[in-house]
Amino acid sequence: MTGHEHQDHQDHQDHRTEGPAQAGRNLAELANRLRLSVAEEPGGAAPAWAGRFAAAALCWRQLGRECGLADFAALAAGLDELAAVLAQACGVDPAATARLAAVDAGLAALLERHDAGVSGAELCALPDWGALVPGRAAQVTAPAGPAGDRAVVLLVASPFLQGILASRLDAAGRPAVTAATPEDALALLAGPRPPALVLCDNDEPTNHLRRLRRLLAGKASPALILVASAGGTVRGRERRARAVGADAVWPEPWRVEQLPGAGTAGGST
Repeated sequence: MTGHEHQDHQDHQDHRTEGPAQAGRNLAELANRLRLSVAEEPGGAAPAWAGRFAAAALCWRQLGRECGLADFAALAAGLDELAAVLAQACGVDPAATARLAAVDAGLAALLERHDAGVSGAELCALPDWGALVPGRAAQVTAPAGPAGDRAVVLLVASPFLQGILASRLDAAGRPAVTAATPEDALALLAGPRPPALVLCDNDEPTNHLRRLRRLLAGKASPALILVASAGGTVRGRERRARAVGADAVWPEPWRVEQLPGAGTAGGST
């Protein structure tokens, strides 16, 4: 195999890695995350999203039959899982809504390519599938404005605590956007107008703040604030926060007026 042939083969493999079958697996992973974070009270058009993705699954499954490509069946399976989770949800939060909209738009654009004459095999090889990877291309951009008006990212393992903190922040005029994983939070920070703060817990086994700090190694970022319980002394909490890479600590009872400043931190070394 020549150098050019090897590169062509590698490019094809890279595209296949982010093809429809992988997109289906990513959507199934997104469904699992949403299963843990969808709202228990009405707050979004979850049933409408469920119907939309169920219809998309039928469409891609039929296209797979017509083209004789199992990859599209794998994509349809992921869409079915996503639709099933959304069908049981009362609502979805703003971050999830933004991600669902991005997935929906990406799939629609790919179907338009097929309608314009791109064959099924060519469609599978397009790099566009990479945009359907949860947490990478689906981003939420914080509103423009001073730091106090920009979004605050919440990365906490407990849905109950997440709901409490989000309600308090929203009531204080600090819009909250939730992230399910450090990778999701990293994607939220990649937009042109990053959030003002990132509020993380660091409990076992998720170790959210420590993992996010590692992902941010060498990069500028908003301040990473450790969401801590009331136990121990103030000095002890601050020492633990620094040990995991936090810029400051926000202790229980989590009063918004006591939230550390929204300045941009350059990242811990």
